[in-house]
Amino acid sequence: MIKIRRLKALEDAAFALKSPGEISVPVKTNYGWHIIKLIRKVPLPPFEQVKNIFKNRVAADERSALGHHLFISRLKNVYNLKENPHYKNSEILNEQLNGSDKNLNGVLFTLNNEKILIPELGYYIRNHQSAVGAFDKSVTDWYRDFLYSKLIGLENSHLEKLYPDFKFLMNEYRNGILLFNYSERKIWDYSQTDTIGLKRFFESRSEVYRWKERAKASIYVAGSAELLAETKKMLRENNSGELIMQKLNESNPLNLIINQGVYERGEHMFVDRAVWKNNTDTEVILGNVHVLVQMHEVTPARSKTFDEVRGLVITDYQDFLEQEWVKELKQKYPVTINRKELKRLVR
Repeated sequence: MIKIRRLKALEDAAFALKSPGEISVPVKTNYGWHIIKLIRKVPLPPFEQVKNIFKNRVAADERSALGHHLFISRLKNVYNLKENPHYKNSEILNEQLNGSDKNLNGVLFTLNNEKILIPELGYYIRNHQSAVGAFDKSVTDWYRDFLYSKLIGLENSHLEKLYPDFKFLMNEYRNGILLFNYSERKIWDYSQTDTIGLKRFFESRSEVYRWKERAKASIYVAGSAELLAETKKMLRENNSGELIMQKLNESNPLNLIINQGVYERGEHMFVDRAVWKNNTDTEVILGNVHVLVQMHEVTPARSKTFDEVRGLVITDYQDFLEQEWVKELKQKYPVTINRKELKRLVR
């Protein structure tokens, strides 16, 4: 049974309730028994309060309806719609959908000479009955919506033939997905699983992955010579960096800034100006800035281990695989460029 009637029994029972908290007697519908409890009633707002809202909505609906009507009219002509007048009668159509004497071969309409049969409308209604407002629809409404969906579906299936720009866009989209999927399989995923090839690639480029000379250092940047002198004094007294900053930055949080880390040659302007020797202090002055660089440990330049640069090696390996793939494609599918035509287009 295809349900195309609104559930008036539920509406009547709900609006019959008067006071919040009131509960209805059991109400029976085709879905079973229901009990309704009134939570609150929402009154209509004053007309003046919603007047402009309604005016704008009506105007928008009219423009939208007109555009939709013109669109559907064009589709009816383009796809040669021919409706069966027999089933334009809602009583006959309702009987065919719900009655016992169904004509499974009854033709509702044709589109480009393709017959659309009554059972298709039945499937459409069953598949869309859960939508909001579906039970307010008459069989005529369902027929109209079904017809529109078939017209629009037919139009969508011909978009690439009708609109060259859309066809170009879809080709770009398909080619993009194809390229992505193939690249994922041939390059990205392969580079993660080809451990032997990855190690060989790393070993063949070991000179590329090198540490420069590095230094483990502490950098004390003071706003004046006096502040730096006080910093050095407190360091000699074995005060922690946190305590030194706490004391010297009481009046200004920028009086002293401390940075600690491992720095490569050429990475930090203060560290580069210091003496690169273990356990050596160097004072650096740049303008009004006074800096103390404590060089704790200097490490000679060396090749990086695979574990230290695994992520970078994988990225480089992927670039290498892509370049090799492009070379292979160029050999397999030679490309000849018409230079004369290219110059003409560039102009």
